[in-house]
Amino acid sequence: NDSNAANNTINAAINISAAPTIAPQVLFQSGFNADAGGFVYLDDAFRATRQPNYAAGSRIVTAGDGKLQVRLGGADAVIIKNMSGGWRKSFTLTKAQSVTLSFEYRVDQTPHYESNEWSDALLSLDGRLIGLNGGDFLSRVTGDGEEGSARTSGKMQVTLTRGPLAAGTHTIILGGFNNQKTSSREITTITFDNVKLNAKP
Repeated sequence: NDSNAANNTINAAINISAAPTIAPQVLFQSGFNADAGGFVYLDDAFRATRQPNYAAGSRIVTAGDGKLQVRLGGADAVIIKNMSGGWRKSFTLTKAQSVTLSFEYRVDQTPHYESNEWSDALLSLDGRLIGLNGGDFLSRVTGDGEEGSARTSGKMQVTLTRGPLAAGTHTIILGGFNNQKTSSREITTITFDNVKLNAKP
């Protein structure tokens, strides 16, 4: 009868709306307050650079807040071109999946870089750079001349989705690049915080 038909329609609607939502799989997540979260630092991580004496990585902690840092340049007054360093971490997928990576970063230059000297925050996935706004970098900071002001990207937040990636092991590297320094006072720092990688169910 009409009453039974109406009840069946209501029950069907309830069953559809009650379908469970599958949460994304968290592959890794770290704010770096306790440790480096499984990330490992390496010199010359990008763009085939070969200047390990002008790159360094460390986990820094300020008032309990940890970050991963890459430091480029400085050291001496020798003109050095193309320096890079990065923090590497691998993850494994048991099937082809899309992944979403989110993190915070910041690029800072001391106030001594000239206008032909610049610094990039970089991200690579399986050896390929991933950039924003059509470039192969996340943010670029360029000097404004000796005795100018310190230059910074400010705190940036980024979320990127890639895939589906094939089943197997993949590697991301978070870091930076400086195209040139000409004095010991020209130092770039790139920091990363609150890194999270999710896989789509």
